[in-house]
Amino acid sequence: MRDSPTATRNLIRVSDNNRCPICDKPDWCSIFDDKSAVICMRIDDGATKETANGGYLHILKENPQRDKPSYSFTSPKDISQRADAQNLNRVYQDFHA
Repeated sequence: MRDSPTATRNLIRVSDNNRCPICDKPDWCSIFDDKSAVICMRIDDGATKETANGGYLHILKENPQRDKPSYSFTSPKDISQRADAQNLNRVYQDFHA
């Protein structure tokens, strides 16, 4: 299950100096401190979901740490050597017998 945007982030109230990027108003809305999402209290168009307080969650940017799977590949230090022709022939002959 994906982490919700509220899992490790704090909400900051919008203000005259930090307006809501969705409705451009200075009040009533909140933005996550990492600027990844907004809860706009006015505009539902484009929202991911409606929040419990009646606002609308808008994702502004995806969190790469949360959304990208991490893979780790290591190459083996000792790469197997191919068997000599005589052994390969014996195995193939046994396999097809």
